[in-house]
Amino acid sequence: MNIVFVLYWRDQQRYENWKNSLALDWWHAGLSIDGHIGAFQEVYTPSVRDTETVFTQPVAEGYTKLADHISGKIDTHDYWGSARDRIPRAQTDALLPEGRLRLASMPLPDDTRGHRLVVEPHDNLCLLRSGQDWIDTLGDERALYLDNVKPVLEVGMAEIADDGLSRGCYFNRYMTIEGDNGPVEKTYSVSAWHSLGELESWVKTKTHLKIFGAGIQYLQQVGENSKLRLYHEMMVLKANNQSYTYFNCHPQTGMLRAVTSEMRSTTSS
Repeated sequence: MNIVFVLYWRDQQRYENWKNSLALDWWHAGLSIDGHIGAFQEVYTPSVRDTETVFTQPVAEGYTKLADHISGKIDTHDYWGSARDRIPRAQTDALLPEGRLRLASMPLPDDTRGHRLVVEPHDNLCLLRSGQDWIDTLGDERALYLDNVKPVLEVGMAEIADDGLSRGCYFNRYMTIEGDNGPVEKTYSVSAWHSLGELESWVKTKTHLKIFGAGIQYLQQVGENSKLRLYHEMMVLKANNQSYTYFNCHPQTGMLRAVTSEMRSTTSS
């Protein structure tokens, strides 16, 4: 089981000031490198030119909560490639990946547990956070989401979590948000991709098309009065806007899954 805390800052300098006020090991202090608990820290500091967010209702989620205002309806949606069109840098840059993942420390250990490891990323890695909120749904609408949409979504989340490497997905976490009294009716996934292009390819596969089709049928039946809230936020990140550090983590944790698979494949060949 993973417990993840997601924190946002309005700007990078405020984040740097906060980070510099803490000890370097604050996020795993007290844990033994030989213990049964691992910890990881994944940091993203994108330029506003490298990211976009869109949602079905004007209710702030994720980094939208930092915004001064929310725009009205947009016309760059509901077609393949629309996310790319909403990323400002994509207007002048193909956003192709450059470089490769590697461990900062070598050689690759036989077992990533019992180590503090840093993964060095490459340019133009794509990060997607995609969320679902059905708290306000009632009756038939709630049943329609829980019975017809959510199960199909979960199949897709499992596919890229288990077999995503062959599709360019480094990792996928599908998580339930916890409130003060336990889980709330909100989920979201965070997935990291070798490139935006490979994510664009996956959304056209049969698995994702089933998710897309279930969502369209849902909205057609419920109509404009739907209480379901959906959103996503996407970043195409330069290497110096990412960092990945893992303390006593198993080899399937986050970017360790991708870098250890790639390095072992290279070694064996």
